[in-house]
Amino acid sequence: MNYYIFGAHSRGYTLFEYLRTLEHENIMLGFLYANDEENPSDIEGVSVHYVGVDAEGDVFATLDRSARVYIATRGVYHDEIIDRLRKIGFTEFISQEEYQMKDEVSYRRLWEI
Repeated sequence: MNYYIFGAHSRGYTLFEYLRTLEHENIMLGFLYANDEENPSDIEGVSVHYVGVDAEGDVFATLDRSARVYIATRGVYHDEIIDRLRKIGFTEFISQEEYQMKDEVSYRRLWEI
């Protein structure tokens, strides 16, 4: 399964570590963000893509919209983020919290590694 992580700060990086440790067969395509905060251009060699309302059209052409997007931000922003991602063409979303609840045993295993 191909996926992106929306959120390129500490929550996004934590989820990145979690997924690459426990689901290493899945392919991480990049990090996404839409706010005005400064973000790195890559995280450990993985691209970080700006998808805010004023993003250039070329960035959208390079995104795999069939990929799942894990949302790794504070919950208060999730509706706004999902709305933005739908406008771009993404259709599958899961929050970090939903994923952790779904697979709590694996999540605990991460911290034992």
